[in-house]
Amino acid sequence: PDMNKIINEGNTSNQRQKQNNRPISTENSRNKRKRSQPNPRELISPSGHKVLVGRNRRDNEAICFQLSRPNDIWMHSRGCPGAHVLLCVRRGSPEVTDEDLQFAADLAVFYSDARTERRAEVTTAEPKHITKPRGAPPGAVTLRQEGKTLVGRPENVPDELKEAREQSGGAWDEMG
Repeated sequence: PDMNKIINEGNTSNQRQKQNNRPISTENSRNKRKRSQPNPRELISPSGHKVLVGRNRRDNEAICFQLSRPNDIWMHSRGCPGAHVLLCVRRGSPEVTDEDLQFAADLAVFYSDARTERRAEVTTAEPKHITKPRGAPPGAVTLRQEGKTLVGRPENVPDELKEAREQSGGAWDEMG
């Protein structure tokens, strides 16, 4: 019986040794932290408002629930997958113009599956009316109350965005 005890103890000390010899990789945990940080595209509207555009599901989620403020305007291309767009309205910033709304609506359609259409409907909402269904995947939201519906025209986005999209292969990263 004493021999069994020694053998078992030997195994556990060997296992401990193996665990201790493994290098603890702090690099991996840093990379994971970096990857999980939201990194939405940032643009400036015609009158100077910041406009955030989600690059993936994680960004879309962050735009809705972490980065949005009560006075902001959230937008999404209606009826198809696409980026969540947030027109940031901060205290002391200029009044939101129709041009700003159109700029953001055009972006919402451009960064969606409706980008090949000449025009597409864009849903707007106040961030307080955006909810996440229980068990839904990242980026999936429901609206308690919609704002007004805008019409986005993807061909009206700035040329540098069109060029950047072509160079990157044109695929919007739907997966988070």
